[in-house]
Amino acid sequence: MILLDSLISPKCRSSYLKVPESIKMILRLGLYQIISMDRVPASAAVSESVELAKRYGHKGTAGMVNAILRRFSEEREELIKRLNSWNEQDIQQIATHTSHPEWLVKRYVEEFGLEKAVSILKANNEPPPQSFRVRDWAKLEAEVSSGRLSIEKSLYNKDGVVVGGSFQKNIEKFKYDGDIVPQDQSSLIAASLATGATGVVLELCCGRGNKSEAILKNIDNNAFIVNADLSISKLRQIREMKSNRLNPICLDAVKPFPFIDIFQFIFLDAPCSNLGTIRRHPEIRYRKSEGKITEMADIQLQLLTNAAGYLAKGGRMLYAVCSVEREETVEVVEKFLSVHPGYRSLDIGSTRPDLVEGGLTDCGNLRILPGNYGMDGFFASLIQKKE
Repeated sequence: MILLDSLISPKCRSSYLKVPESIKMILRLGLYQIISMDRVPASAAVSESVELAKRYGHKGTAGMVNAILRRFSEEREELIKRLNSWNEQDIQQIATHTSHPEWLVKRYVEEFGLEKAVSILKANNEPPPQSFRVRDWAKLEAEVSSGRLSIEKSLYNKDGVVVGGSFQKNIEKFKYDGDIVPQDQSSLIAASLATGATGVVLELCCGRGNKSEAILKNIDNNAFIVNADLSISKLRQIREMKSNRLNPICLDAVKPFPFIDIFQFIFLDAPCSNLGTIRRHPEIRYRKSEGKITEMADIQLQLLTNAAGYLAKGGRMLYAVCSVEREETVEVVEKFLSVHPGYRSLDIGSTRPDLVEGGLTDCGNLRILPGNYGMDGFFASLIQKKE
């Protein structure tokens, strides 16, 4: 959208900001067809856009749409050539040609360096793989053996697969039957870090329970989970899973908990900017701001601080967010540890050397950059309360 707007705006005689949003959308759709869809003749893209402009605007806006898109159709070859030769060293051009806000591009360049930042931004625009958590391996492998399905098992967790090939009907059937559940591999790695947890596990901000079942597969067979969230409608979906080891409870995780006992393991899946999931939710880039990142970081620190009070001595807490922004990840953990000397950070790589070898850790934390091994951006830190 940022790229399309940068091309359309100079063609407008008056301010593009004053153009009605519906007409902007028509111009964007028309231009996208002209420069990106070979099967659509430019003449058809122009005429259909004009008809839409008549329906949602008036004679004047239809004339404007016609004039602008006709010029683009005449300049198509030169325009495409120019779009394919942009300067990957220039911040403004990077922002425009990858359609990311300039403030986000500057952040990533500062944090990761120019080359890595550009690779992340490009990865955000790639179609995400069809990643799933497997509930019934026997059925899935039978389908693979028959040649009706193609899968690639995840490198870093035992329950994840990426389904490939043109098997959409088969995939939809497995989803409908509940044999596979959509879930990115990065969140499954985080769930696997609960391996060995015993007794009662507390899962905070559990949402609809997508990670809950994954955590259940990794903890002790006699352990069970208290799944806490503020949304009753989301908790109902956990109850529908009908597992006596999942126990949904409604609570506000920044306020005192209604528990007498303390927990040996707490999984805090904190609300965040979600900027690690842009390829699955492209609109996020247009809705977030630097101020929102800071706001979320303050909430995350409150959540972490409150949860720590319910951790047993020697117990572990996993802090996780689907973001790679420094304020929401390492800085939250550092701020917490700086004022809570009774806790320490554990090195995830010491028990998961495969993550270290794969370049998925940073200073002992799990840190997956968007697009790394086809995964969403993700961060997790393991914290222990001292004996």
